[in-house]
Amino acid sequence: MTLANRIIGIGLIIFSIYVWLAANAFPSQNTIGPGAEFFPKLTAVILAILSVFLLFKKENSEQSVFTLQRKNVPYFIGSFISLIIYVILIPTLGFVISTILLTFIWMWLMGIRKWIALIITSILVAICVSAIFEFLLNVPIPHGILY
Repeated sequence: MTLANRIIGIGLIIFSIYVWLAANAFPSQNTIGPGAEFFPKLTAVILAILSVFLLFKKENSEQSVFTLQRKNVPYFIGSFISLIIYVILIPTLGFVISTILLTFIWMWLMGIRKWIALIITSILVAICVSAIFEFLLNVPIPHGILY
């Protein structure tokens, strides 16, 4: 796994450099506060730092970290299909309701069966992500017909 970590780390460092350079092409902002390039540059720096850590990470064993077993294939396919349905439903149902449904389904596919935890966590995740993007970052999200 060490060779794979090094290859992935180098690839992510190159990608973070690309993101940093691409963010420099964003138009400058004449108001107070971070401009349009702030978040991509912040993400690029964090990605580069984590990639350096991955590059020099020592592994204790060389056994495979990810193995797809036959019993997990339906869960993988189910999560992929639910993601496609999520993207299709966002314009109609809106971001919040679609995200509640996706989070609920993915948590259920991961083996969480407590209904209270499924419902509360799905609602909180959707509301928190929506609030962060809409109110903190001023990024408009699709509201759909039900919101």
